[in-house]
Amino acid sequence: MLVCEATDDPFYSTTEESDPCKLYRHLTAPKMLLSFTEEEGGDAHCHPGALRPAVARIFDWLDDTI
Repeated sequence: MLVCEATDDPFYSTTEESDPCKLYRHLTAPKMLLSFTEEEGGDAHCHPGALRPAVARIFDWLDDTI
């Protein structure tokens, strides 16, 4: 299971723990958490400033997993 998180996502971030991190913590299947940050332009919801890096990292995960 791949879970992606934008570090400054206004829809899923809280002061304690983001919703993607909560989901990741509760998964029991093989899992990976990808966090996208402001430095790479991916800190907003759906990573609009870092689409190429986000897609590259997601496809790398698919390549390694499937």
